[in-house]
Amino acid sequence: MCKMATMDTEAVASQLLRALRGSRSQIAVSRRLGYRSNVCHAWETGAAYPTAARAFQVAARLGVDPAAAVARFYGRRPEWLDQHAITSRAGVAAFLRDLRGRQPLVAVAEASGHNRYALARWYKGQAEPRLPDFLGLVEATSLRLLDLLGALVELDALPAVAEAGRRLRAARRIAQEAPWSHAVLRALELAGYAALPRHQPGWIAARVGIAPAEEERCLRSLAAAGQI
Repeated sequence: MCKMATMDTEAVASQLLRALRGSRSQIAVSRRLGYRSNVCHAWETGAAYPTAARAFQVAARLGVDPAAAVARFYGRRPEWLDQHAITSRAGVAAFLRDLRGRQPLVAVAEASGHNRYALARWYKGQAEPRLPDFLGLVEATSLRLLDLLGALVELDALPAVAEAGRRLRAARRIAQEAPWSHAVLRALELAGYAALPRHQPGWIAARVGIAPAEEERCLRSLAAAGQI
């Protein structure tokens, strides 16, 4: 997981809708979605937002399979998806409940910034969260909003999270290619290392139990990923 700094979920929502539209004009897509007004312009400028369920409907209408995206997010097809389509209010509620798990409502309220009354209605499917509110809840309860966004569109198409996406990909690549990198990263936080007048090649290797060359490789990978 990669916890992002405080983000503007409204900007992310607008950029996601823009990315889903692709090269098609706002007017053409608005008409295709059944609107007489240029609703795409309103969404992309932040004047208005669709609900989460409507956003998934838009994705489906524009050629993105939202159910497949949810399955990629989980790494499998979740059981609740067999009962409720993610394009429905009930499906969005089921998704949010699953991500919440056993987290107390008060904890979710504190993490997301929404009051418990609104959250309870969203979790029960009695009301629908706007797309920005939905995205914020996904991040607050799972810390995996980047994974959901990446299952729907290319993260590089979302300026608000593109850099965070690149860092996440780099961190995961490091975990695969340099499995000792996490231990090296923790060693950098040791008081003994902080007391050194300057970096001493081999100091971390001796404490972690790896070769100096492996230490150097991990440090280069961590630096390239922006983690140090």
